[in-house]
Amino acid sequence: MTPESGHLVPVDDVPALAEAMRGVFAARALWGQRTAALRALAERRYSTAAIVEELGEVYRAALETLEAKRSMSNVEMDRP
Repeated sequence: MTPESGHLVPVDDVPALAEAMRGVFAARALWGQRTAALRALAERRYSTAAIVEELGEVYRAALETLEAKRSMSNVEMDRP
């Protein structure tokens, strides 16, 4: 997260949350810029193409793991 797109505050840190909120409300002129930055971030991370690519990586990793386990099983079975 960047200052242009938002603020991260520690969990259960009410004073930090209040300070971040004060900063957001004090900078109303930047709301349009921040909204555009957040929208662009969401479109990059959660577009259909991004989700398909990420899911493809998960499946590839799962197949590689399965193939490695099968190879190990075959080696063990070949031993006398």
